[in-house]
Amino acid sequence: MRYHGLDLLRAAMMFLGVVLHVGVMYMPFPDEMDILTIAEEQRDPFRDVGGYNMTAQRIVWVIHFFRMPAFMLLAGFFAALLMEKKGTGHLVKNRAQRILIPLILFWFLLWPIDRFAWSTGKVVMLDETNATPLIEILRNNLSWDHLPLIGNTAPHTMHLWFIHYLVIFYFVSIPVIHFVKIKIPSVAGCLNRLLDFVFSTRAKVLIIPALILLSFLTLKN
Repeated sequence: MRYHGLDLLRAAMMFLGVVLHVGVMYMPFPDEMDILTIAEEQRDPFRDVGGYNMTAQRIVWVIHFFRMPAFMLLAGFFAALLMEKKGTGHLVKNRAQRILIPLILFWFLLWPIDRFAWSTGKVVMLDETNATPLIEILRNNLSWDHLPLIGNTAPHTMHLWFIHYLVIFYFVSIPVIHFVKIKIPSVAGCLNRLLDFVFSTRAKVLIIPALILLSFLTLKN
């Protein structure tokens, strides 16, 4: 069974991610519109200092405020649906195959691409004279340091960070929920009634955004 409305919501969140990451390039945060301070620091050669705009910053923060929590909420909904229909074992197997294993495999694939792209982009952006041919820049940036677990950069999950957090949420929540359902069914019943109330009351327009905000507080980025 497909929930087409939720599929549309998920797709909309993905497209907003494009808007967000474009806007990041024009965010003056944390120096607001103090272009002189920003230009002096030169912390980020990838940004267009002359094009900094507070409107872009506000748009980015508004999107970021609800976008990732919405993703996590959707993931939780579909995980709960799968657990209810096919059981905990099937959920664990499904999420391992569709979330955990792809995260591990693609991390090793994407890490050198990401490192090489950032390194090359930095050289290109700082080459104000455009005197160095692109092919030479690419050749000079080929390095073993871009390979996983070899270079000086501490390993991290790059823009896969939200999948990393999703895996953590699964590791924590699935055993707890399974334990409560099996060992303390009375508590599980109370929680189910509470959720039924939340989603049936008129106050849900206030309660659900508040819950999303709480989930946002657990996220790092």
